[in-house]
Amino acid sequence: MGVKKQDLLELFQSNPDKKFTFEDIVKVFRVGTKPRKKLMPYIQALVNTGEIFRDIDMRYKLNKDKKTKAELKAPTQQQRRGNIKPAVTAVGKFIKNKGGFGFVATAEDFEDVYLDKQQVEWNGLMNGDVVKVKVDYNPRQRKYAGTFIEFVSRRDSTVIGRLIQHHGGFAVQVRGTNEVVAIQHGQVKKARTDDWVEVEIKTHSKGRTPAMGEVKKIVDDDDYIVIKELGIRDEFEQKVLDEAAKIKEPEQKDSFYDAENITDDRNGKRVNHSKLNFVTIDGEDAKDFDDAVFYRKTEDGHKLYVAIADVSHYVTQGTAIDSEAYERTTSIYFPDRAVPMLPNNLSENICSLKPDRYRYVFTFEIRFDEKGNVKNSKLYSAVIKSKARLTYTAVQKVLDPKFTAPLGMEPNLGNVSPEIKEMLDGMYALYKLLRNKSKARGTIFMNIPEAQIIINDDGSIKNIVERPVWDSHSLIEEFMIAANTEAAKRMKAQNLGVYRVHEQPDPDKLKSYAETARLYKIAFDPLWKHAQDFSKFLDGLKDNPAKGLLNKLFLRSLRKAQYSNLPQGHFALALLDYTHFTSPIRRYPDLIVHRLLKNAHGYTEEKVKIAADHCSDGELKSQAAERSIVKIKQARYLENKIGEEFIGEFCGFNDYGAFVQLKDIFIEGYLPFSNMGHELLTFDEPKMALTGKQGKVRYRLGDDITVYVSSVDVFEGRIEFSL
Repeated sequence: MGVKKQDLLELFQSNPDKKFTFEDIVKVFRVGTKPRKKLMPYIQALVNTGEIFRDIDMRYKLNKDKKTKAELKAPTQQQRRGNIKPAVTAVGKFIKNKGGFGFVATAEDFEDVYLDKQQVEWNGLMNGDVVKVKVDYNPRQRKYAGTFIEFVSRRDSTVIGRLIQHHGGFAVQVRGTNEVVAIQHGQVKKARTDDWVEVEIKTHSKGRTPAMGEVKKIVDDDDYIVIKELGIRDEFEQKVLDEAAKIKEPEQKDSFYDAENITDDRNGKRVNHSKLNFVTIDGEDAKDFDDAVFYRKTEDGHKLYVAIADVSHYVTQGTAIDSEAYERTTSIYFPDRAVPMLPNNLSENICSLKPDRYRYVFTFEIRFDEKGNVKNSKLYSAVIKSKARLTYTAVQKVLDPKFTAPLGMEPNLGNVSPEIKEMLDGMYALYKLLRNKSKARGTIFMNIPEAQIIINDDGSIKNIVERPVWDSHSLIEEFMIAANTEAAKRMKAQNLGVYRVHEQPDPDKLKSYAETARLYKIAFDPLWKHAQDFSKFLDGLKDNPAKGLLNKLFLRSLRKAQYSNLPQGHFALALLDYTHFTSPIRRYPDLIVHRLLKNAHGYTEEKVKIAADHCSDGELKSQAAERSIVKIKQARYLENKIGEEFIGEFCGFNDYGAFVQLKDIFIEGYLPFSNMGHELLTFDEPKMALTGKQGKVRYRLGDDITVYVSSVDVFEGRIEFSL
């Protein structure tokens, strides 16, 4: 078994005052010649998170300056009276804003630390640098402000940007931050002004002297831009592929599955559910099928079977596949491709619950009474043979014969047999019971519109629609929540688990949201404590023209859900116990949960905590990638439609213009006042409207408006309209 990042950290923690060279570390762990090159990324990861320092002589040492939230708490009353400001140092990754300022995301438990524009410019900080800062708490602004001390390590050397003219030469404007990397003379590699390029930094910025680099390639792939920009691992090493190639699928001969129980390829006992009508229900473009469901009506209620791909049977700890999956933490989905957590041989074949193939699963069998209350549940290893690969559109058509699908998502009902249709009707009855219980306990249903990009066979964009949320989606969601809840309860009982937690909202953010809601003449109490209160509030916005804006702002006022080793409950779902159990093909936390529930693992509380934090970070990267590619694709769709007319509606205002949501395609763009004719318009915040002469209201939220596409910047994902 190879050296892991945790092994390295434990070495430094056990020798807090010792400095190690790379060769010292190699000797400690007796690393051979070939594995040496795999050791450095783990060392660099510890440097990037501030766990260790690297000095000018390339020696590594434990960072003993790490502080906890308790050590950096707000000043006490005595400190305020004496004007004493507690200050400590912290290390973290610098995140730059387009405005020139930025924040240091520390490895500690307190909030991000603000660095002003002057410090950023004078010290030559770049997005992704790991820095050491002195941290002070500002009680008036209720935030942490930092003073730059030194660089711990510089950002990675690869950037994606647009080639521009700069001081008589060429430079690259880095996407997302507007940072400038000067290009060394003669190193543009045939790139032209405005080309997107990949650049390797040769000399990092120092003071006000910009970084210098050379163009490595011209980039014409939207996905590649996001992958490189965020440092996403999109290729598997050969040893990972070799391991995956050796894994074989279960026996496929029908005669092998005649008995009630079978013995799998590792002599494990499995319940034989291959004769039951399990089905998968997913989107049209899904390729990895994590979950399958089966339903039976019972004399005293309902029985639901939730079968999940038994990934832990194939992906074991200490393997190259497992190490790579841990580093990736999640699959990332682009409109025209996926960057899977597991090699395709597993994610799209052996683990995937494909129709008419025998597959190993980890199954929850849950009994409900007539009112939808859980009576009991069983968890066991099993084998199934999915009878149909159903889509959300097909199931919705079964549940609602009058349903009409959006363009490009027309359902195929050819694989819905009478038996499956009868089962879906029973599932629908159980779903309605579970959804009513969710509403009663106060689940917060945000329903924030999302874009779904439909791709033609040639890779071009066919349509961009609002991602639908039908009963068929909600049905699967409720069934997965039921299984996730049962899994969390079992881990809690054995005192070791990875939980999906969502803490109560920050009171300060709720106060800020209440002030915004008041401008719309909507009552919102920032002192509300229960999810049910917020759920009722959101229900009351359904017919409000500002619903979309207020929903988005409310979502920002909530804390982000994350993974934790502590069972802290899930606020938005109004559940005391919750985890992620149902998607181990595409989420590493689910794989850990399976191992913990099987009691076949080597996890300790500390290792579980480290893994949970790591998976939370990986999820944020995945979300950033998926948001970024949607903006690029929306701009790409309109880049050849300059001057074309569209009907939209006002969905937001600011001091410089308005945001317009198009109606025929799900795209939002900006309409600046300067593109709205000669009349002087202003944003009247109390009225939440645009007003003209003598305060006359010209436009309100929700009003329809005809606009023209005036400019598109695919590089920044920016769309601008005019009247």
